[in-house]
Amino acid sequence: MRLRPLLTTLASAAVIATLGTAAPVAQAALPAGVTCQVKPATPKTSLAWGKWARFDEADVQLSGLPAPDPTPSYHLLSKRPGAQANTGRPLLLFLHGFPEFSWAWESWLTTFGAAYDSVAIDLKGYAQSSRPSDVAAYDASRLADEIDHIVDCLGYSQVIPIAHDWGAGLAWAYAFRHAEKLKAMVILATPHPYTYRRELAQPDSQQRQRSQYIVDIRSGKVKDPISLGQASGPDGLQLLQLPFYKGARLNRLLSQVFFPNSRLMAELNYYKAMEWPTVEAYPAVPTAQALKDYGVQAPVLAIWGQADNYFSPKSWEGVEAFVPNIDLRAIPGADHWLDHNRPELPGVVMDFVKRVAP
Repeated sequence: MRLRPLLTTLASAAVIATLGTAAPVAQAALPAGVTCQVKPATPKTSLAWGKWARFDEADVQLSGLPAPDPTPSYHLLSKRPGAQANTGRPLLLFLHGFPEFSWAWESWLTTFGAAYDSVAIDLKGYAQSSRPSDVAAYDASRLADEIDHIVDCLGYSQVIPIAHDWGAGLAWAYAFRHAEKLKAMVILATPHPYTYRRELAQPDSQQRQRSQYIVDIRSGKVKDPISLGQASGPDGLQLLQLPFYKGARLNRLLSQVFFPNSRLMAELNYYKAMEWPTVEAYPAVPTAQALKDYGVQAPVLAIWGQADNYFSPKSWEGVEAFVPNIDLRAIPGADHWLDHNRPELPGVVMDFVKRVAP
């Protein structure tokens, strides 16, 4: 089957750019002073990386944002079923976690791009997206707003994030800040921010114990892949042994995510920028204001593995109070990397997407 690129023609009235002609895009949907530019990107290839699928690739350059990062650039992979972008339907937006990149969604993008306009992003600090050095540039609320600018730039009025790990953390933030565009959401592995922070705030909780690696990252103990593996405990860098990165394919992950070391240090800024919670800020019984601020009314499919060593089961308890329309599923025996090692999941997610966006 031929892969038809999503971004080859951006023909909607809201988008004044094509991949063949990079041009600034000033849209009513974007905040005053913010502009974007879609640029075609030549796919990077290497025999040392093994065999990968082929997608359309582009860079979205944002301008006019506040300091400390007024001009971030995001690299995109994309696939769509039609010759033209269908901006009347929701965009499926795939957001990867740590320490991966947009290519982590290779098989998912191939499957979902055959039915829906689909885009996978290199998050800020990763692979071919920009890597600012200022920790404040990695604040989750800021990143959620930048993702929203990308959605605007591509001409879509609704979005369905499909996200894992840190990507899921940003998807939650997006849901809180941009509910008007959220058609639905798929969360893999990462608990709701309030219930997660409630548990993380407890000094003797299982979640605090499982998050010791975050303490080490924030304190500066993690300086390279070796110290990251040591801080992560027995499951440190388990990702590198997944069949998805078998053989030469692992070289692509290592060269675009781990090395040179400056790449890894940029990615660790997510942990350094995150809020460290207190018991007072996240009580066991949430306030009415918290239920409002952290509420999501759109349909949410949330799937987590009961053998996930990074998130405790208690970090999911109480999520229904914030997300009344949630389909919460726990998979016995599944670990943190369920997006890679549970082959049934794309079918489960596709069924959900077809229900909310037929």
